[in-house]
Amino acid sequence: GPDSMSIDIHSFIATHPLNLTCLFLGDTNAGKSTLLGHLLYDLNEISMSSMRELQKKSSNLDPSSSNSFKVILDNTKTERENGFSMFKKVIQVENDLLPPSSTLTLIDTPGSIKYFNKETLNSILTFDPEVYVLVIDCNYDSWEKSLDGPNNQIYEILKVISYLNKNSACKKHLIILLNKADLISWDKHRLEMIQSELNYVLKENFQWTDAEFQFIPCSGLLGSNLNKTENITKSKYKSEFDSINYVPEWYEGPTFFSQLYLLVEHNMNKIETTLEEPFVGTILQSSVLQPIAEINYVSLKVLINSGYIQSGQTIEIHTQYEDFHYYGIVSRMKNSKQILETNTKNNISVGLNPDILEVLVKIHNTEDFTKKQFHIRKGDIIIHSRKTNTLSPNLPNTLKLLALRLIKLSIQTHALSDPVDLGSELLLYHNLTHNAVKLVKILGTNDISINPNQSLIVEVEIIEPDFALNVIDSKYITNNIVLTSIDHKVIAVGRIACQ
Repeated sequence: GPDSMSIDIHSFIATHPLNLTCLFLGDTNAGKSTLLGHLLYDLNEISMSSMRELQKKSSNLDPSSSNSFKVILDNTKTERENGFSMFKKVIQVENDLLPPSSTLTLIDTPGSIKYFNKETLNSILTFDPEVYVLVIDCNYDSWEKSLDGPNNQIYEILKVISYLNKNSACKKHLIILLNKADLISWDKHRLEMIQSELNYVLKENFQWTDAEFQFIPCSGLLGSNLNKTENITKSKYKSEFDSINYVPEWYEGPTFFSQLYLLVEHNMNKIETTLEEPFVGTILQSSVLQPIAEINYVSLKVLINSGYIQSGQTIEIHTQYEDFHYYGIVSRMKNSKQILETNTKNNISVGLNPDILEVLVKIHNTEDFTKKQFHIRKGDIIIHSRKTNTLSPNLPNTLKLLALRLIKLSIQTHALSDPVDLGSELLLYHNLTHNAVKLVKILGTNDISINPNQSLIVEVEIIEPDFALNVIDSKYITNNIVLTSIDHKVIAVGRIACQ
């Protein structure tokens, strides 16, 4: 309505809760899902009765291997098989257990057996988290197995996030959760051994400094050392799901939550820039609604990458098909809380970076729309329509949108098993998309192949005809990319060189 226009953006932004984004990484059996399930329970994001429901469900599914915490995250089997797993596993938490005026976004990534696979890479590049949480299985033998050779999962993960950290404007933080400490009876010597091995890898191989990472032993299943003890007054009666907070005397470090809360407070200075930033959003999911009496609405789940968006605003949606874009008006927005109980009806009038919102857009009628050849997909980009920039006419126009088929990349290569020759087919990961590309040029050299541990500028071309990569040339957008082989083995990490 017209009253939504009268919002004072400055005061709105000043009171908007600040978000900290945490991305959880780890090997398949590290126990990530269980640990995250326990966190959500501790954060009151899931009720006792839902836990009991899930417990029933989980013992029906497979009594031997399951626990109800794991099922919190894994209870959407069919949806997961249809490729929505990533969004089922992006949880935005906003409640009074968190420090005042802050929110927390928790993202789970699949611990794919063999590769650091596409969903994990897409999550890292799209959500640009402030905190990486690496979950390690400390059980006897598990840790030894997980460090096998330079192709192991943990090493791959650390390589990618370390490169992105080195080249990021604001330094990231890494928390290593030494999980399943209960299974080794909190064996101090073993925990210290694992810690010193990882410490060496992080500092020597990947140049992390002491201030940027730390280790916290814990048990995701029992909940030990996850929460601040005074928060665990969930109910007068002790429940079977409550944490068994056994932590030995010798451990003097923080719990996982108290560490997160500390980081939330360090994070408080990010908000000033929002007003200057151009609005850019990434579509996480899109559904075309049936046209009601010729009014065309599309419902989109949107991650705000920079700036802010208001209801009533005119936007452009840029698809990955060359020159294909739509104009629309934002008619309604609401918070997208992606956990089991989606009972939030509240519409909101302004969304800020990095909110995740359900946005209803009224699309201007075009020929293509009426033919219903609809091209809006996951990974498409939304920007503020420059034509209607009446709200802040003095907004610096720092937004250049490029639709590229031939893309220049500034990259750092990894320890490759074989050189990669010109003409090779590779996969290029950028935000939520990954495209097959051909390596066409290595700039500034006569080399005909890419070798291990080089810094290079290369040119790649998208193989699929009529397809283009939406690139925003703006200091607010990182444009990080990862190049992998066709079977998803990481070859290089870097960024798009727009200029």
